[in-house]
Amino acid sequence: MKNSLLLLCCLASLKSLDAQVPTAMSPEANAFYSLAMPAIRQQVKTIILQTAGGMKHFRANADSLYEKLRVNKALKTLGKSDIEAITVLIMVQASKYADADIKLMVLGIGRRNDQGQQEQTGPQPVSVNNENKNRSADEASNIENSKLHAIMAGKSRLAEEINNVMTKISGAEQSIINNLR
Repeated sequence: MKNSLLLLCCLASLKSLDAQVPTAMSPEANAFYSLAMPAIRQQVKTIILQTAGGMKHFRANADSLYEKLRVNKALKTLGKSDIEAITVLIMVQASKYADADIKLMVLGIGRRNDQGQQEQTGPQPVSVNNENKNRSADEASNIENSKLHAIMAGKSRLAEEINNVMTKISGAEQSIINNLR
């Protein structure tokens, strides 16, 4: 079965479910997320989680996300930097959701590869059915690799957007967290 270099790299980096998917996101964004999420009010947390969950199905950038949040009635009293911070939190959460998707995909691919290797250890008569099975497995592998690549490209775009917005709110993180309580 053909495996792409991307798949092999991901499998090598994920030795367990607890393994971290490599990311280009700034440590400051992760630290801000870790401090803010437990401290902010539940209503804002719900907006963050729901919006991040919906980002799987469309490609949002920080500007469009900011505009969407700015007109949200629940956030009307917040200032520009507060909404930019919520934008960061949403994108970090979306990146965490993508990490989970990648882990599940890679583990699933690894299991299927293991099963395929076990099936191939016995004598296999050459037949049209075996050739069709191999072709079908290769096509499925290519589809999985494409999905994996798309998720990783999305994570890279998110990291870039997060880093850009983090520079805007840099130094005001604690004040923003206080505003979101």
